[in-house]
Amino acid sequence: MFKLISIDPGKYKCGLVLAEMSEKKVIEAITLKSELLENYVRNLNTVEDISKIIIGNGTTCREIKEKLDFFKKEILTFEE
Repeated sequence: MFKLISIDPGKYKCGLVLAEMSEKKVIEAITLKSELLENYVRNLNTVEDISKIIIGNGTTCREIKEKLDFFKKEILTFEE
């Protein structure tokens, strides 16, 4: 199974999607306060086998990437 997290970063809130790519299935799609994102991803990573994180290159992308530095697998940015 190949699970990934996709993040649409924002100054005050972020969109987050957890998807199972081999089954082409969205497991979870939420909006949360930006200040809660790091802990949310940490907790999600303990219960799910996340292979990759993809972050939109918009607002606060750089700051979000720094906060997710604990994630030791691939973190990619993409053009929004």
